Amino acid sequence: MLSNLVNYYCKVLLTPKNLLFISICFLLNVIIVLSAYSSLLPMEYIKAIDFLFIFPINLQLDSYRWILLLLPFLLISHSLINNSFRNSPVYFLIRMENFLFWFHSLFIGLFIFTSASLLIGIFVSAIAIFLISLPVDAQVSSELFLQTLNINSSWLLLIHIYFVYLLTIFLLVLLNVIVGWLFDNATIGFLITIVLVFFSIFTSGINMFIFQWNPLASALYLEKKLDIISLFTQYTVLILCIGLLYFLTAKYFYKNHEKVIKI
Repeated sequence: MLSNLVNYYCKVLLTPKNLLFISICFLLNVIIVLSAYSSLLPMEYIKAIDFLFIFPINLQLDSYRWILLLLPFLLISHSLINNSFRNSPVYFLIRMENFLFWFHSLFIGLFIFTSASLLIGIFVSAIAIFLISLPVDAQVSSELFLQTLNINSSWLLLIHIYFVYLLTIFLLVLLNVIVGWLFDNATIGFLITIVLVFFSIFTSGINMFIFQWNPLASALYLEKKLDIISLFTQYTVLILCIGLLYFLTAKYFYKNHEKVIKI
């Protein structure tokens, strides 16, 4: 039953319309990078893909780039949850032993959606970069910029970017959901999540120590030296926050499921 529900939510989330929306947002990010940072874009193909997702170069502009990449994940996931709860899935609830069974299947589907959609977004960005002729004068300046990250492998950096983005976005999806439940208003929940994202951006930009312990900004700031301790700290904080928020969300849902799904 769990696998059937997970498959159902994946099919609802991973629709051509939703994937097109995500692809457009990632393509807009490519266009912004090419317009604003063409002189920094690396000549090497994988490094050029990495560059599309490195924040921040310009804090003010890149704040909106980050919101642009977040927007489809927050809107699509919250739309699904909002519709599911407001339309009272009686058929599913009758066939399940308890409400938490449905709750867990829903969030497994959300995690699969986030991971698959992010992969598709990066793939679409990679295709866009492949079709573009990179400027020759960008090579020297981009090499100097990327060397500050102290990562020898472009593939390693791309993998790191993917997993940090995945964990950060999924954490924000969970935050978006529980805040919407607490206020019983999807719009208020979404706006508060966006405000928290902006707050995380600017507080972390002021003090890098805050960044190290701020999971909401993990995808935005790559430290000067990505050593094993920094990586361990970053991933540990993200995973612990996701686990804690998921646990609190599950507890809240279990105690208030009748109020949340309006039955």
